[in-house]
Amino acid sequence: MKWQEQYKSKLRTAEEAVKVVKSGDRIFTPLIVKDNTLSTALFARRNELKDIKIMRSGHGPNPGWLSPGYDDIFKVTLSLFIGDSARPLVDANKAEFQPGVFSLEMKSLDERPIEDRKDIDVFFVITSPPDENGFMSFGFDLWHKKEYVKRSKIVICECDERQIRTYGDNYIHVSEVDFLVEYTPPLLTDQIIKEKLAKETPERQKKLWEIMSGIEVERRNEWFPILTGVKTEQLAFAPKMIGTAEPDPEVKTIAKYVSEIIKDGDVLQFGGGSPSSQLVQCGVLNGKKDLGIHTEMACRGLLQAVWDGIITNERKNIHTGKSIFASLMGLSQKEITWANQNPLCELYSVNYVTNTKTVASVNNYTAINSAISIDLTGQINAETILGGRMWNGALGQVDQHIGAMLSKGGKAITCVRSTGLGGAVSRIVAQHEPGTVVSIPRYYADYIVSEYGVAKLLGKTQRERAQELINITHPNFREDLRKQAAKFFG
Repeated sequence: MKWQEQYKSKLRTAEEAVKVVKSGDRIFTPLIVKDNTLSTALFARRNELKDIKIMRSGHGPNPGWLSPGYDDIFKVTLSLFIGDSARPLVDANKAEFQPGVFSLEMKSLDERPIEDRKDIDVFFVITSPPDENGFMSFGFDLWHKKEYVKRSKIVICECDERQIRTYGDNYIHVSEVDFLVEYTPPLLTDQIIKEKLAKETPERQKKLWEIMSGIEVERRNEWFPILTGVKTEQLAFAPKMIGTAEPDPEVKTIAKYVSEIIKDGDVLQFGGGSPSSQLVQCGVLNGKKDLGIHTEMACRGLLQAVWDGIITNERKNIHTGKSIFASLMGLSQKEITWANQNPLCELYSVNYVTNTKTVASVNNYTAINSAISIDLTGQINAETILGGRMWNGALGQVDQHIGAMLSKGGKAITCVRSTGLGGAVSRIVAQHEPGTVVSIPRYYADYIVSEYGVAKLLGKTQRERAQELINITHPNFREDLRKQAAKFFG
């Protein structure tokens, strides 16, 4: 059968497609959640179903099942990432968090006994329409979507005409999916946004409009459903998450120190958190030559560095001449448009891009990520606050950090603001609070950078590490940390 005939035979409305879901099924929606109609159509069947297990690998809009009263029908598990909109659910034990790293994400599905696995019954995913050969692209967000297509019992694709096509391994064929739904959401113009905000309180209208008006029209469908689910007091963090925020003075200072560590020819990874995702905007790459890119997620300004001739990828020992990503989500619309069908930019599945083995094989790999807190021995926490409260998963940070340390000529840079809570607490602490997650063991700690300088931990004793870290702590907290260090290490 020709692919065109297969396409027609699999075409359904969203309502028809989700009829395949039955009680007890496990539904997976990928990171970042952007299905436009499928989750909403599934929620509409709430009176027909029970015990539906929703596996969401990231934050996203609420199709209804996150609202009170549906706990017995929809049981939500968040893996890898939480986000501002879903964090209250985790806090209230209305959603579970499943920790993990990308490189091991498929291992339980591929290698564990069936009774120990969480098999995926139905997978929702957005793709482009098929090309002349019947291949559909996952757009600028590949992440782990192709891997889940291979491992899910039923795959439903929502075909969006605005999804770009890239080089790499960012495609599936019509023959690999079960049902197809055609839907391209209308662009959210200023007028439409204002109309949708009319039901919000004046305070929320103002804050949401300030954020949405700064987002390119082509990208608003990604963010508007998410932001409308975030509490008003949390909206201040949204521009940093989106990438439109102006970096604060501390980040600009951190960028200067990080720039001194980056060498010509290094292959770079930038984490999606702050401060790491804002460093390129602060000129961290200015004056460098022949840099390479091999990173989980792109951040704004990276492709500008390609256009400026700073990133050439010519010294890379693998994927020479190519910028490698798992997602382009953090880029501007101008940069995403450039990546469309451009052979200089390739997307691969995240469990390959961030895999410790892959990263370790890249010479001069430089991982640049962020931390919430660091203790005096070098234990890095990137996941919890106030002890054991989950803030976010570590995503690809663990794999890329450790892989960088195993790379020939590689290094791992961890960026941290010196204080939190408006300066009330130090982020460099004598000991972590009980319940704090250690994302990166101290054995792999390398460069720690705050706005007060660089601490070099590799090859140092515990006492030497403590002194290095105290030197980059906010001055208000140094004396107390010295006393604590003397008590612990003599």
